[in-house]
Order: sequence, then C-alpha cells, then structure tokens
Amino acid sequence: MDYQHEDPFVHRMKYPSKKSTSTKLAPLSYSLFELYERHDD
Repeated sequence: MDYQHEDPFVHRMKYPSKKSTSTKLAPLSYSLFELYERHDD
C-alpha cells in the first residue's frame, strides 16, 4: 500500500499517534462539551 496517496485524515484514524490524538481530538471534545453545557443551560 502506498500511504503517500492516502488521505491524511484517514491515516490518522487508522494510525492515531498520541500527539495527533491530544492535539486534534482533545480540543474538539472540549468544544463539543462546551456547546453541550451551553445548550443545556
């Protein structure tokens, strides 16, 4: 398989590194949590 032509997002989903997980998913989860809290108020 040639990973050069694979979608970077798909590659991250298949092979998540701790760095990418903390930098990409953590802020997203936090943002969704904030939106949920605001909506619930």
